[in-house]
Order: sequence, then C-alpha cells, then structure tokens
Amino acid sequence: MFSNFNKFILIIILITFGVTIVSNPSKKDEFLEYSVTNICEHLKEPIPNTACKGLVLLNKDLFKHTVDVTTHKTNYVVFTVYKTSGFGVEITTLGMFGNFKVISVD
Repeated sequence: MFSNFNKFILIIILITFGVTIVSNPSKKDEFLEYSVTNICEHLKEPIPNTACKGLVLLNKDLFKHTVDVTTHKTNYVVFTVYKTSGFGVEITTLGMFGNFKVISVD
C-alpha cells in the first residue's frame, strides 16, 4: 500500500506535527511575561521607551494583571493566538515553536 518513501514522508510529517504541538507556548504565564516585557513597543501613546520600561518594571504585577484580564486566548493545538485589548490598542500575538510574535496592532 505505502512505499518506503511514502512511509518516510509520513513519519517526517508526524514528527514535525508532534514537535509543533509540544513547542506550542500555550501557557498564559509565558505569554504574560512576554507581553509585559514587550508592551512598550506597541503602545499608541508616545511614551519614551526608557520611561515606559521603568513604569512597567515598577508596576509589573499591575501590568500582568491588566494584560491577563484583557487577553482572550485561542489554542489551535499547533499554535495559540492571543488578542489583548488594553492600553488603548488591540494587539494580536501568535505563539508557536516556543516563541511569541506580534502579528497585528490596531
């Protein structure tokens, strides 16, 4: 039914799919840490970067809580989409392969 080449391709696909599932950063704590660390880059109000980072550092728990309650997470098994509506912006972030990437800011 399957040739050796087809079996090999199927095994490669299954391994890739398995690695993608295992490396999906779906834990909200990981996302909150990423968001608080990178929030200054995506705010619409022109706050100097060093002032913003200082403010976030002093109020990290408050920023984490705010991001937590304003974020909707959708897990698609191989990746996770986070939509955060707060701080005057809506930020959509993709979590995949153990990393996060902002894909849109409105």
